[in-house]
Amino acid sequence: MNGRRLSYGFGNGGHDLGPSSTPPSNAGSDYGSFIDFTREDVEALLNEKSKRKDRFNYKERCENMIDYIKRLKVCIRWFQDLELSYSLEQEKLKSSLELSQQKCMEIELLLKIKEEELNSIITEMRRNCASLQEKLVKEETDKSAAMESLVKEREARLDFERSQTTLSEDLGRAQRELETANQKITSLNEMYKRLQEYITSLQQYNGKLHSELSTVEGELKRVEKEK
Repeated sequence: MNGRRLSYGFGNGGHDLGPSSTPPSNAGSDYGSFIDFTREDVEALLNEKSKRKDRFNYKERCENMIDYIKRLKVCIRWFQDLELSYSLEQEKLKSSLELSQQKCMEIELLLKIKEEELNSIITEMRRNCASLQEKLVKEETDKSAAMESLVKEREARLDFERSQTTLSEDLGRAQRELETANQKITSLNEMYKRLQEYITSLQQYNGKLHSELSTVEGELKRVEKEK
């Protein structure tokens, strides 16, 4: 608790408990202004000895005892509120951590779905490309055969030219489709990169929350030990 100060309500006579840590809202009707507790203040309060001029003055002894009990209650309430504050903060951090983990799981699932879609598109494009290449090879073979028979049959040449025109249109259309597919792949790659960056950011935030939770738990254990 050294170094941490929280104000606490105190009044009715101006008794001094010394400087120290956090203020509870339910300090009690006998206390109104604010004081703080440190570890040294608590030890001083616990080790305080009765101050009396006349050991047979029971009225003075009772007043001193009542004042000491009131100050001891203030200290106990301060510890109760401090413990409650740490517990609430710990629950808040746990809730934030669970929410971040849930978001990470959702993003990882979305990323997996997008990756599967991308792989499916790439596979389909490769299949189409192989098919077009096979067609191109076949048409080139047909072209060679048509060129050899061009001298013998003009009609065969005209058929070949028509076939070549159709092939060129098919090839142009295939090239446009392939270009469109490449654009889609580029767009999906950029989306994949952004998702990876977002997951990295969430993981860093998740690590920060783990660190803050560990710090709070350490503080709670220290407070429990000092109590």
